[in-house]
Amino acid sequence: MNDDRILEALDGLTTPDPSPELYARIQERVRARGRDPGPVAPPRLAAALAGLALLVALNVGVAVASVRAPETSAGGGDPYSADLASDYTLYEP
Repeated sequence: MNDDRILEALDGLTTPDPSPELYARIQERVRARGRDPGPVAPPRLAAALAGLALLVALNVGVAVASVRAPETSAGGGDPYSADLASDYTLYEP
């Protein structure tokens, strides 16, 4: 059959191996352009870490603000709460 000939044609194929000098040539080109060929974090990783840091900072800010904020009861010391309750037909506790 035709399928068998196609599969037999693929026998013995291997992945190509780069020449030993390939990595050295790539590094030389990068150095020639004035860049450091060291490891670089991908931009997505940097964005994810920045977003995580922002979330942590916001959580800490909210936690600190909630600890510092005095507890208020509905209409506790507010002189306008009675007026608001009467204007909007709200019930005071």
